[in-house]
Amino acid sequence: MIGSLELRHLRSFVVVAEELHFGRAAQRLQIAQPSLSQQIQQLESIVGGSLLHRTTRCVRLTTAGEALLERANRIVHQVDGALEDVRLVSRGRAGVLQVSYSSSVTLRNTPPYLQSFQDAFPHVRVQLDERSTTRVLDALKDGTTGVGFVRDSDEVDGIWTKTIATEQVVAVLPRSHPHASAETVSLTSLGGDTVVLVCSDAPRHQCYGLSCWPHHRASFEPRIVHRASSWLGLLHLVGLGAGFGLAPASIASVAPQTVLCVPLTGPLSTTTVQIARRYDERRSYVLDFISLALHTHALTLSRK
Repeated sequence: MIGSLELRHLRSFVVVAEELHFGRAAQRLQIAQPSLSQQIQQLESIVGGSLLHRTTRCVRLTTAGEALLERANRIVHQVDGALEDVRLVSRGRAGVLQVSYSSSVTLRNTPPYLQSFQDAFPHVRVQLDERSTTRVLDALKDGTTGVGFVRDSDEVDGIWTKTIATEQVVAVLPRSHPHASAETVSLTSLGGDTVVLVCSDAPRHQCYGLSCWPHHRASFEPRIVHRASSWLGLLHLVGLGAGFGLAPASIASVAPQTVLCVPLTGPLSTTTVQIARRYDERRSYVLDFISLALHTHALTLSRK
């Protein structure tokens, strides 16, 4: 009866084919030479033919042995690679890291720790996904996202957040606006103007900037009539004279000549960027990514 093929048969054959010497091959495999010879004989019995020409002076591959060597090498490497992947996953050093971020976070420079993390964790595949802050938090809650970057998030049950940056809020004004040349501007002074909101994929009541209005409604009620799906859309609409918008100061880096960004004064004149994860997150590469991000931002702040 022909025996079953085992991985040890292929490993032994590959080493013998590389050494073309049973003594050296046995030493590499750390087994006795008679045991190695027995494995090769079992393999030849399974394939139904000789794989090696053996004489007292030399060992060489037969035609069948040459054909098997290429396939055996591929199988052994695939199995070894798969086992190493599993070991890395079990140690939290491999996997897929989903990083979701709100669209306004991309207005800032690309964080340098993304490349640093990939260098440190070459077996972790990072997937970037742009969403609204609300949907980033939803993805964290249901476990489809490991790390989130959000802006001005309230406390959410089960979600840990840490502020990593604070920015000035600016009023984005068309160049023809009466306050476009001012050093600062308040929402009260913009009362009655048409407002352009950025809502991305969020419901209208969650559009960026609406949280400011309750602090000022005693003095005016804004006319909200335009809704942009992106920050570039807001800049375009404001540049056309459709109204004014509120945005993080970093929007100035992509603003066209048709608009000016004037720092906002009064309540909620600053905005924060937070990094977020689940409280019960245990994957080491997620925790290491967050540690690297926090360390990088702490260094950035210390240099200012």
